Amino acid sequence: MNQTFNTEPFRTDEDRRRVSRMSPRERQHLVKTAMYPYPGFKAVQEFIARFHHPVVGGAADTGSIGGILGQSRTGKSVICRYYADRIPPRVEEDGEVYPVVYIPAASEMTPGTMAERIFFETGARSVPTIKISALIQNALVRLKLAGTELVIIDDAQFLFFDRHKRHVAEFQSFIKQLADLNSLNVLLVGEERLRDFVRNIDYLVGRGGFPSESVVPMTSDEQGMEHFRLLLDGIDRRMPFTASSRLGRADWMFDFYRYSDGIIGRVMNLVRRAAYRAISDGSGCIMRQHLHEEAWAELPAGATNDFFLTE
Repeated sequence: MNQTFNTEPFRTDEDRRRVSRMSPRERQHLVKTAMYPYPGFKAVQEFIARFHHPVVGGAADTGSIGGILGQSRTGKSVICRYYADRIPPRVEEDGEVYPVVYIPAASEMTPGTMAERIFFETGARSVPTIKISALIQNALVRLKLAGTELVIIDDAQFLFFDRHKRHVAEFQSFIKQLADLNSLNVLLVGEERLRDFVRNIDYLVGRGGFPSESVVPMTSDEQGMEHFRLLLDGIDRRMPFTASSRLGRADWMFDFYRYSDGIIGRVMNLVRRAAYRAISDGSGCIMRQHLHEEAWAELPAGATNDFFLTE
């Protein structure tokens, strides 16, 4: 079972009774970490696995830069964190090994703070107080010594867009140096515009050709809606209540789709808020009024909340 995510469905009435008797804190955690591996999720997981280990049973690939791309809240971060969580650090004779290092980028991140993050993600309790250039070099060496095979940089657009030119150049160099370790691959996760950015820089695209996979909202065609229904049913089976909430029933499914435009993050945000309210109310499942009342949260100003009006 995955260490961080609630991926196992509650299959029987006894399973549901058991989780419904847990403390509110425990049930809240199960809601927050609920994750259903829908087909698109599995496809991106398989892409990451091939990028990491291109030959089944072979060695990890090295020296390449790739991407997971898509608009905000389509599920990119969850997919990548799930992959990293499946390959946790381990202890070997020579010390601790960190096969996959996951680094969330931010608008305030600098090359120095990224180097510091590498230290902490590979088990360091402190970071040496040295010049930034030396810190970066030490961070690169640390990755090699830690046996790191894959570095995942999430929200990588923050490194290259709306930044001072000096920082952009420094981050470009940082990514190149990571690939040039020739002991790991680098996966950049973020907005679609990253593809053109990387492919217009010879010394980045030249390191593997920038293979990438896009994460897109679920479609509204027949197959897409069937996948959407399976997603809702899968989430429902992971909710810690005594009864099914019937999230995938036809009328609610269309409300969920209208509300989210097929974007997984919006679906999960709404389900989590409604589930929290249901736990607080002592309900046996998520009720219509919980979904309707929580649907206001992500609606634009002046919008009408006509979602989840029927029982």
